[in-house]
Amino acid sequence: RYQNLVAFLVGVNNSKITLVAISNVDKIKAGNLMKNYAPIVGGRGGGKSEFAQGGGKDINKIDEMIQKVKEDLLK
Repeated sequence: RYQNLVAFLVGVNNSKITLVAISNVDKIKAGNLMKNYAPIVGGRGGGKSEFAQGGGKDINKIDEMIQKVKEDLLK
């Protein structure tokens, strides 16, 4: 098991975006990550502290979303 792990995964299949977030860092909740970033790609999602999932529709905004995730998590 990894310590201090945060991952935000993005997949695209048939123009549908699938998002998965995981975290075992107390200050970073996977559900909050999903609620904050899924709307960028026209989607929504949610979950618990350690695992969350969601989806979206606007594949043209994926790079923007990933950049925002990086900026916020690497502060």
